Amino acid sequence: MNETQKLIDSIVEGIQQKRGKDVKVIDLREVDGASTDYMIFCHGSSTVNVDAICNGIAEEVVSKLHIDPRTVEGLRNAQWVVVDYFDVIVHVFLEEYRSFYNIEDLWSDGELTLIESEN
Repeated sequence: MNETQKLIDSIVEGIQQKRGKDVKVIDLREVDGASTDYMIFCHGSSTVNVDAICNGIAEEVVSKLHIDPRTVEGLRNAQWVVVDYFDVIVHVFLEEYRSFYNIEDLWSDGELTLIESEN
């Protein structure tokens, strides 16, 4: 398993541990103009849940891979948080913000993987 796949697996595990919903991984390696190799999308039920999901991601990735994100944006409001791990960018939304912005449709050329919920 390559390092990027280990990162994706750790991120997904962190999301699932904090009850993130509707987890999608989009492989963008074959998409022209993509700024990253993968994007991961999920949502939480409240701002507290979004914050917990982001913390769960960080805890999993640091404990397993010893990697910190390059940047984390949006934690103050916890309505749409972007966590940038260079090759993988994670979007954690409040459900209504995810529905409103619907940005995963912008990347519909990528290969989509739906992650089964453990909840």
